[in-house]
Amino acid sequence: WRALWGRCLQAADEVRCFSDSTRAHLLRAYPALAAGRITLVPHRVDFAPARLPRIAARAPLVIGVMGEISPQKGAHIVQDLVARLDDANTDARVVVLGTLNVAHKSERLRVTGAYRREQLVELIEAHGINMFLFPSVWPETFSYVVAELIALGAPLVAFDLGAPAERLRHYPKARLCGEVSAEAALATLLDFHRQLALEEASAA
Repeated sequence: WRALWGRCLQAADEVRCFSDSTRAHLLRAYPALAAGRITLVPHRVDFAPARLPRIAARAPLVIGVMGEISPQKGAHIVQDLVARLDDANTDARVVVLGTLNVAHKSERLRVTGAYRREQLVELIEAHGINMFLFPSVWPETFSYVVAELIALGAPLVAFDLGAPAERLRHYPKARLCGEVSAEAALATLLDFHRQLALEEASAA
């Protein structure tokens, strides 16, 4: 299949990528492809919330996960993360704004089901979410979820993969996690939560 796509790409006048990360992956797979025919055209983001959500950094950690969370999108990371919170008997919890495609029952997990973008501010405040995790385990080419969370001004932790990480390096309320695991994600979330809580307390 790669050879077939290679001939298709060689015949194309232009190959569009949504991020530098995608472009790098494409050239690694097809090093003979003429770099001059590869253009960078990011997706247009039209989400503009009416207002930013009120986020209480000093409140107990409530981790938001947004979207349709399949295994590729990090469902098993979320499952393992909740299990670790259960084992630690902590007051931290996870709220999935959307769906989670693995079965997991816990008092520290809430799955809301489908939502509309216009509901995001109210959902974040209603559930007390003060930190988000983008748990995708593969290098995505763009991610509208990340774009929406940036537009909402939400604190965000993600793995250092693909186009989302590329953009989050320039977002001051983000932390990137180098190891793709629930253990590493939780450590990063807890550390970032402590930092933001201290900053909020010093600003009060």
